[in-house]
Amino acid sequence: MVRKVLFTGLILLLATILQAQFAEDAANLLDNTRGFGARATAMGTAYTGVADDYSAIYWNPAGLAQIRRMEFYAGLSHLSFDNAATYNGTLTNGGKNFTKLSSLGMVFPVPTYRGSLVFALGYQRVKDFDRVLDFKGFSAAGNDLFFEFDDGQGGTDTLFFDKNVNRSETASEEGSLNNWSIAGAMDISPNVSVGVSLNIWTGSSSYLFDFLQRDLNENYPPSAFPGDFNRYLLSQKIIGDYSAFQFKIGAMLRPVPSVRLGVNIVLPSTFNVVENFNQTDELEFDNGELIELIKTDGEASEFEYDISTPFQFSFGASYTLADLVVSGGIEYIDYSQLRFELPENRSLGSEYDDLLDENSRIERMYEEQLKWKIGAEYTIRPLNLALRGGYFVEPSPLVKAPAEYDREFITGGVGVMIDKQFLLDLAYLYGTWKNASSDIYTPTLTTEEITYRKIFLTASFRF
Repeated sequence: MVRKVLFTGLILLLATILQAQFAEDAANLLDNTRGFGARATAMGTAYTGVADDYSAIYWNPAGLAQIRRMEFYAGLSHLSFDNAATYNGTLTNGGKNFTKLSSLGMVFPVPTYRGSLVFALGYQRVKDFDRVLDFKGFSAAGNDLFFEFDDGQGGTDTLFFDKNVNRSETASEEGSLNNWSIAGAMDISPNVSVGVSLNIWTGSSSYLFDFLQRDLNENYPPSAFPGDFNRYLLSQKIIGDYSAFQFKIGAMLRPVPSVRLGVNIVLPSTFNVVENFNQTDELEFDNGELIELIKTDGEASEFEYDISTPFQFSFGASYTLADLVVSGGIEYIDYSQLRFELPENRSLGSEYDDLLDENSRIERMYEEQLKWKIGAEYTIRPLNLALRGGYFVEPSPLVKAPAEYDREFITGGVGVMIDKQFLLDLAYLYGTWKNASSDIYTPTLTTEEITYRKIFLTASFRF
């Protein structure tokens, strides 16, 4: 009887904003970008001052000038992402595994009278969107969920079902950003090489979100007619497509035979992002009756915008002593210079009103990030075996972020020369960090302890 007088389209979902873009979405483009290559990873990604295989196309294109033979290069990666989330004292463990092609490329040295001239082209997966968050627990805090109904006297009443409920969320994302690259490098003097690469960025992400709010303790009992709320379920899906052009400029200096100094500069670029948003939700009452409240169509809710990225600088050095190579490096990015922009075919409208306002939030929330890296490699020549290890830190780009938000990684690996032409490299990357998050559905903080394990396997054939 009561359901006949409900305004089924009038539930207000905490002012849910369809197609909402936030400062965090812009930062997510640069976050978790760790390049590729088993040897580079095993050496703590301190590779700007080494860069003597195909992966130089990413770490420092000038390093390609060191390659004297044609090279075919291919790699795979396997990621294990684990997240132990605590919500209001309840611990939930979530995790997911991802196995993907990480690289495929060729290097072409050109015979020269003196010096070096080298070209390279290929594909590499340089950033993962892969992550998962799963938590649940009881909450006394309100999140302002309510519905309105006809009071039978020509007016409406409002009933909240937002407190003393059990809540759960599952958020998972999968996808990557990829480079299709062409690069060239040359010696401009006996001790100096320069290089440049053109990268065509493509990629996609799939974000799935489920929020469930239930009255398990009958705090909204059947006798509380008409507010006999049982559960509310919200499901969202966002499919994003990304594209951009990007240039890198690199240089390699060899002041003495045992020392290499490298610099890699990534020029600013503009990413075009197209998102399709789908949402469904339903409200269930104690008698089992369901009311579907919102249903969006992805085609009708397409949203397009641009994100401009700042300069990025990497500096590295390596020192070789007999069979030992020691390397180090730093990488600088100023996240506060990220900007949302309108694509050329768009103009300000109701759905874009808040987009450019997020730029001021980016300036307030984010700051410069300085990553630092160290690595080493020792070659056991009688065994044709190289042992590698490294360590690097990615400080959180958030302003005044706690130290536990910084991401620390330990790396290791081996390289095996099967013969003079064929080389296999294996790397293992292990990282941990903490995070805390909340949203309009779960206003109290959820703390996260993230464990990140990734394996790289690459094979190179030089002939």
